[in-house]
Amino acid sequence: MVFTFHKPIPLGKFSFDVSFHKFHVTRPNRAGCNKIYEIRRSKSFFFELADPSANTNDIHLKIHTNDYHMKSTPISYSSTCSFPNLKFQISKMLQHFFSHQKVIPRSIQKKYFNLIHSKLFNRYFLVKSRADKVTHRNSRTKTFFNFSYKRYRFYFGIFTPCNFSTTYNFGTEHTQMSCVPSPYIMSHNR
Repeated sequence: MVFTFHKPIPLGKFSFDVSFHKFHVTRPNRAGCNKIYEIRRSKSFFFELADPSANTNDIHLKIHTNDYHMKSTPISYSSTCSFPNLKFQISKMLQHFFSHQKVIPRSIQKKYFNLIHSKLFNRYFLVKSRADKVTHRNSRTKTFFNFSYKRYRFYFGIFTPCNFSTTYNFGTEHTQMSCVPSPYIMSHNR
């Protein structure tokens, strides 16, 4: 029997990237839940969290936004574990957002950081709960909430890609994933 000894990895040596990923919707309907696609009056930020079942060492968290002024260059953050937990991921992504935006002053950021963080954390479980339901009712759960500061309006949410089915002329149905965030989710992950 041969024993191999691996060098222990020092604390804080795990890293992951966070970046902005821009989405665009042509001619958005501004009514109801579709208000998240509007770019003149508000900005949307949807947090795509890492999937623990992905089984990869390269973790890249994305914030999907319709704000074209945000730089999409990834920034690396360090962690003490190989896969950061949900609260830590949301915390770092929110920190990334606050460090790149230019309208909310530091004092207001500190005041509302915990509130936005807890609302995102709760929203994640609301979205997951609705997606995992097996009922055939068309009840909807919004994937976002709004936050206003003076005349600025932000929509924060959990990124859920928009699934849509396309039926071709020869009768086959093909489901595609879109990189546009969905404003709501229904049971059976619809």
